[in-house]
Amino acid sequence: METVAQKTKRIIADTLGVDRRMLTYDSHLQYDLGADSLDTLAVIAALEKEFGVPVNDERIEQMKHVGDLIKHFEQTKFIPLYHPAFQAALPNVGNGITGFR
Repeated sequence: METVAQKTKRIIADTLGVDRRMLTYDSHLQYDLGADSLDTLAVIAALEKEFGVPVNDERIEQMKHVGDLIKHFEQTKFIPLYHPAFQAALPNVGNGITGFR
């Protein structure tokens, strides 16, 4: 089973087309990995989808390094939005709301 750090690195590598082995906690998304602002948003969107955790705009601006992303998703409690137990707990939600914090 992959850890949050392993999943995060896999998604970053896949999204940016870089070798996972070159990713360190201190790797800068722009300067070390060549990500522009759209690449960074694509990485964050993929991570949000994987972990079911939204990242607010102010936090996105602070996420410059691989470690920032790992730390955010390790420390943020998430609700697995598509888990059957979650869906069963909210049987009457039909208005497009997919989760609560």
